[in-house]
Amino acid sequence: MPVDGIITGQLTANGGGLMIKQRVRSDSDPELDGELSFKDLLRVSGHIRGKVQSERGTLIVDDAATVDAQIEVGVAIISGEVNGDVFAHERVELSRGAVINGNISTPLLSIKPGATFHGDCSMLKTAG
Repeated sequence: MPVDGIITGQLTANGGGLMIKQRVRSDSDPELDGELSFKDLLRVSGHIRGKVQSERGTLIVDDAATVDAQIEVGVAIISGEVNGDVFAHERVELSRGAVINGNISTPLLSIKPGATFHGDCSMLKTAG
C-alpha cells in the first residue's frame, strides 16, 4: 500500500482490522494518498485521496472526513464528504450532513434528511 503521510496503529488481536490514527495537517493535502485495501472495517476521520476497496468490508466516513477517491466496498456509511464514485456490494447509507459528489451504485441506498447527493444512482440487483 503506497502511502503519502503518517500511519500509526496496530492490528487487532484477531488480525482482522487496522486502526489508523492520522496526524492533523494545517494545509489541504491528504493524510493518505494512494490505494487502500482493507478486509473488515475502515473508519476515516481525516482526508484521504486515491482508491479505497474492500469486497466485503465496511467503510465509515466520519462527519469531519473528506474522501477524494473511487470507492468499492461491501458497505459504505458516509457522514462526511466524498468526492468520487461509490460502488457498494451491499448498501450505502448517507447520514445527515453527508455530501457526495459522484455516482452511487448499490442494491440498497438510504439517504437521511440533510444529506446532499450530486450524481447519478444505479440500483443494482441483489445477489441471491
